[in-house]
Amino acid sequence: MADDLRERFLWFVQSMVVVAGITLGVGLAVHLSETNPTLANRAFFTGFVVLMATPVVRTLIALAERIRRRDLLTVTVTVIVLLELSVAMWYATTRV
Repeated sequence: MADDLRERFLWFVQSMVVVAGITLGVGLAVHLSETNPTLANRAFFTGFVVLMATPVVRTLIALAERIRRRDLLTVTVTVIVLLELSVAMWYATTRV
């Protein structure tokens, strides 16, 4: 049995990538069919947001594992990485 949180929640991160790929594929199909540009834009936006959120979720899982192990140095570095990812995601979503 896996003791590491990353291994136990790998299916969730992988499913996020699959959902992002499907959503981006739907956006591409709708865009190429030229039937509903608003739907295509929303699908692209949703797919990209899910894709950008994937490393954030993965980092949160790693943070929870390191807190459980009481690894203060790694927790500090991970919090800094999370802050950087949050700022980048906020900036990317407000520019659309």
